[in-house]
Amino acid sequence: MNKLKVILGWIFILGLNVTVCAQESKQADGVSDETKKRIEQYFKELDLSEEQKPQFSEITRKYAAQMMEVKDNTVKSRYEKYKDIKNIQSKKDKEMKALLNKDQYATYKEVQEEMRAEFKARAKEKRK
Repeated sequence: MNKLKVILGWIFILGLNVTVCAQESKQADGVSDETKKRIEQYFKELDLSEEQKPQFSEITRKYAAQMMEVKDNTVKSRYEKYKDIKNIQSKKDKEMKALLNKDQYATYKEVQEEMRAEFKARAKEKRK
């Protein structure tokens, strides 16, 4: 039972971007206002160069789309979705690590942890 709770917790944590994106309205280019704001926030916090910005955006959008596909899949079990999301997040992190320098990557991971904590708090609040 505890393993199931841990697995479900990780699904919620790893699916942060998926859940947020699913609740946002899409613009003509297929990207929501909230996603655009989040990307701009990363640009500032990570101090991305002009060369890094389009690559960062492309990586973010590519993996958000993959996570949405997993989330929207009604055939797979929660555990299968958890494994898929974890695999997608791992691939995204690998690409981000190659794109960003050490300081930028550390900041990127910190921001992700903050976002996960906020998501967990919102999810917990909804359950009350």
